[in-house]
Amino acid sequence: ETGLGHAAAAQALWDEARRLQAPAPGDAFDLRHARSRLTWGDFYPAETAFRAALETAPDDAASRGSLIGLLIAMDRLERAEAEAMLWWTREPESPEAQTALARYLMRVNPVMAGAFREEMFPKAKVAPPAEPDALTTAFRTAGPEGTRTPEFLLAYTADADRYHAKGEPLPTGFVIPASAATLVQLAGLYAGQGDFELTIRCFRAARLADSENFSAWIGLAEFLAIAQHYEEAHREFAALAVVFPTNRQVLLKQARALGWGRRYEDSLVAYTALRALNPADPVPLLEQARVAGWAKRREHASELYALRWADPVDARLRAGLRPLLTTFDPEPVPEVLATWLDLIAPAAEPDADEDYLDATEPFALAERFEAEITALSAVVPPETAAALERLRLDLRADFRLQRAFWLENRAKQLAWDRRWWRSEQTYDRLLAISPGNQEALFDLSQVQAAQGLGDRERVTLGRLLAIDANNRLASAALFRRERRSEPLAFGQLDYYRERGRDDLSSIRRLRTGFGGETMIDNRFRLRGALLRWRESPYTTSEDFRARGFSIGAEGVFANWLTASAEYIHKDDTGPGIGDVDTGGAQAWVPFKDAVRVGAGVEVREELANEFAYFQGIRSTHHWLGAEAALSRRAEIAARADFIDYADENSGSHFWIAPAYTWTEHPRTFKTTVTFEARDTDEANVYQFVSGDLVDITHPYWTPQDYRGVALTLEWRHDLAKDFFIGAQEHWYDVRVTFGASNDSNQGVSWAADYAREWRDRWVLRLGFAQTFSEQWDDFRAQARLAFRF
Repeated sequence: ETGLGHAAAAQALWDEARRLQAPAPGDAFDLRHARSRLTWGDFYPAETAFRAALETAPDDAASRGSLIGLLIAMDRLERAEAEAMLWWTREPESPEAQTALARYLMRVNPVMAGAFREEMFPKAKVAPPAEPDALTTAFRTAGPEGTRTPEFLLAYTADADRYHAKGEPLPTGFVIPASAATLVQLAGLYAGQGDFELTIRCFRAARLADSENFSAWIGLAEFLAIAQHYEEAHREFAALAVVFPTNRQVLLKQARALGWGRRYEDSLVAYTALRALNPADPVPLLEQARVAGWAKRREHASELYALRWADPVDARLRAGLRPLLTTFDPEPVPEVLATWLDLIAPAAEPDADEDYLDATEPFALAERFEAEITALSAVVPPETAAALERLRLDLRADFRLQRAFWLENRAKQLAWDRRWWRSEQTYDRLLAISPGNQEALFDLSQVQAAQGLGDRERVTLGRLLAIDANNRLASAALFRRERRSEPLAFGQLDYYRERGRDDLSSIRRLRTGFGGETMIDNRFRLRGALLRWRESPYTTSEDFRARGFSIGAEGVFANWLTASAEYIHKDDTGPGIGDVDTGGAQAWVPFKDAVRVGAGVEVREELANEFAYFQGIRSTHHWLGAEAALSRRAEIAARADFIDYADENSGSHFWIAPAYTWTEHPRTFKTTVTFEARDTDEANVYQFVSGDLVDITHPYWTPQDYRGVALTLEWRHDLAKDFFIGAQEHWYDVRVTFGASNDSNQGVSWAADYAREWRDRWVLRLGFAQTFSEQWDDFRAQARLAFRF
C-alpha cells in the first residue's frame, strides 16, 4: 500500500501492526514505520522515532542521516545545518556525515555545493542526477507549446478530468490511458512550466485513476489553492484533514490555502493547532506571523515573531562563555579576549524589559561571536577552542532562526510604517543570510516597487521565480511589471467650468488629447500628446480655440531622488492672443526615510474670464513642499508657493494638511484637515464704461490676507483581484470637503474617481468634482482611456 501511494490504507495497516507489536520508541519497527510515514508527509511522529533511536544509539548513522534528511524536507534548514555540522565535526571522515552535510548544501546552494562536495566531502554518497525517463523526455521534446495542445494532454488523461470537475463518476468502461503515478508526474512537469490549470487537470485524472493515491489528492488540493480555486481547495483540504488529522504536510498546506484565500482568522487558528503538535517546529510559527500581517494585524504578527527570541540566544551565549573564558588568566591578556570578557560581564547584559524590536538585536552578540570565534580560539588553550566551537554549533540553529525572525519582522514593520528605503536595506540583509526566503523576496519587490525602482523589482521577482516557478503571485507580479513597462497610447478629455465672484470666474474649458507613453529601464517614463482646446467665456458668445502639444518625463534616479518635468505649448488660433508656453519641473528627496522634501517651479495659464485671454496672464510658482509619514496611518503634507504673475503682480500661498486613515486597506476611510493662507500684493481692478464691464486689471482671483480651513472625508475601496503594487487596478474614491474662510465664503465640494483595468492592456479612468460655495462654484470632469501595446 505504501508503494502504491495509498497513505490511508498503509497507515491503517501500520496502526494495526503497532497494536500487535507494541514497539518501543526508536526500535527497528518504529524506524520502519517512521520511514514509511515520510512518503505521505507525516513528519512529526517520524522525527520523534529518529530522535528516540539516537537517544539509545547515538552512533546510529542511518537514523541520524534520516533525521537530517527529514529536517531538510520540512524546511527546518537551520536545525538541519546544526545537526549536520555537529556530526561532521565529531566524525569528519565519516561518509554518512559528509553526505548529510552535502545534502544540506545542495538544498541551500546547489552551485556552491558541487565544488564543496568534491573538495571537502570526497566521501559523500550523493547520487548523480537521474537520467530523464520516457515521460520527461517526451515532455521536453514537445516543448511548452506542444505540451499545451489538447492532443498531448488527452493522450494521458482521455479528458477524464472533466468528470471529476463535475463531481461525476467515470462512465462504465471508460479507461484512463495513464496510471495515477504517471499523471502525478505529468502534473509536476506542467507545474514546472507554470501551467497550473493543466496541472490541476492531471491531478483530477489521477484522482479518478486511483482515488486512494495520496500524492494526487494533496497535489490537487494544493494547486487548486495556487490557481485561486479556493472554495474547492478548502473542501479538499478539509476532507484530507479528516483522514489525516495530525499529518504535518496536510495541516500546513491547509493553513496556507486558508491564508491565500483571505480566510485569515481560520488560517491563524489552523496554524495554532499545528504548532501545538510540535512547538519546536519554527515553520508554522513563521507562517502564522506572516498571515497575521496579511490580515493587517501587525501588532499580533510582531508578537508571534517575538516568540522566537523569547529566550535570547545572546543570554545563553554569555552563560556558556563565562566558564570557558574566565577559568584561566594569561599575561598579558590578549585584546580580543579582554573584549569578550567585557562583553560577557554581568554588567553588559541588557535590561530584562528591553524592547528588542526598537533597540538591541537579540542575536547581536552571537553574530559577533560567529565573526570573531577564529581570532578568539587562537588565544585560548586548544581544549577551550574546541569547547568554543561546540558551543557555537549548539547555539547556531537558534542564532540563525532568531536573526531571520527578527530581521523579517523588522523589515515588515518598516514597510508597514512606509519606511521603504530602510525596509529595503533590512530585506537585503535578511536575504544575504536567507537567500531562499520567498516571502522576503516578494516583500522586497513590493518595497522596491513602492519607491518606483522597477528595474530592481524585476530582478528580485526573477530571483524568486528561479527558486519557485510555481509562485503564482510572483509570476503575476513579474507579468504586470512587464506590462507596465510597455508603450501605451491614450485618449483623454478634460472639461471644466467655473462661475462666481461677479464676472471674475466665468468660463467653460474643454481639452482633448491623444498621446502615448513609454518607459526606459522600468523606472523612467516619457510621454507626449497632441492637444486641442475650446474655451468659452460666459461673457461672450465667442469660443476660443487652440491646438498644441505636451511632452514630459519623470523618473526615479535613486532611492533618494525622484524628478519630473513637463512642457505644454498652446497655439491659440484667434487673432491677438498668440502662443502660450506652460509646464514645470520638480524634484523630491527623502530624509530619514519618513520625510520627503521637494522643490519645483510651475508656470500656469490663468484663464478664468475673457479678459485674461487678451492680457496673456500666466503665473510662475516657485514652491517648496514636504510630506511626512508619521506612522502607517498618520501623515502630514505642507507646501509654500511664491507666485509671480505676468502683469507684475505677486502673491503667496501656504498650506498644511495633517491626515489620518482610520481603517485598513482595501476599504479605507481617511480624514484630512487643510489649513491655508493666501495673499496677493494687488487686488482686482474692475473697469466699467456706461455700466458695462470692459476690462479687469489682474483678471484672476487675488485674495487679500485670506485664511481658510477645510475638512475632507475620503472613502476609498480597492476592488482589485490581487493586492500587490502594479496589479490590475479596480478602485473608486469618493471625497466630500467642507470649507470655511475669513472672506465669508463657506462651501462644500465633492469629488469621485474611478479606475478600472482589464485584459492587462486597457485602462479606464474617470474623475468628477464639483464645488458649491456662497461666492463661487465649479465643476470638472475627466475621462481617460489607454491601451498598452
